[in-house]
Amino acid sequence: MTRWRYKSRRYGSVRIFPDGRVRFSPWTFEAAPSYLAIDVGGHIQVVRFGRYVMELDYPYGRVITANFLYDLSVDELRGTVADLRYVKHGLERWIVPALEFTCLASTFREQNPETYAAARELLESCHDLPVAKFWQRHRAAYYAKYRVPLPEVVYGKVTPARKSRRKASPPTRSKKSSPRTK
Repeated sequence: MTRWRYKSRRYGSVRIFPDGRVRFSPWTFEAAPSYLAIDVGGHIQVVRFGRYVMELDYPYGRVITANFLYDLSVDELRGTVADLRYVKHGLERWIVPALEFTCLASTFREQNPETYAAARELLESCHDLPVAKFWQRHRAAYYAKYRVPLPEVVYGKVTPARKSRRKASPPTRSKKSSPRTK
């Protein structure tokens, strides 16, 4: 019996659709002020200057959770969030969930209290970012799992899944008479 093994591949960018599906591209992020890469194996890892800084879990081809690594320094966490704010194509929707999920971990709170305090400050400053729909629906379940009271959070703007469709206008008739009707 062969066991499935993930091969790690590196991509330049990722597109995360509103329903959580992902598409990878060799093209790098244009707007990112620093070097960001995507390493894909068992989960998606965001690489900043050669260091893994963020993980996105996608077990069935859809992103369900995200978190920042627990051993990041305060400056690394601030720089990563600042860089990810410039990135588009759905990754920016997972900044707030990653900060919340990281702050839920007791290991992070106990072993890295300075970065935990910085993460709480960053979470308050990121209220204007869009948040993934999946996290909005399942956030309470994660807080209950970790036995942490659910804070009252009002998320900022929520980007629509797609543009609204234009209604077709009825065809207009020209005022000139056609040669067939004479």
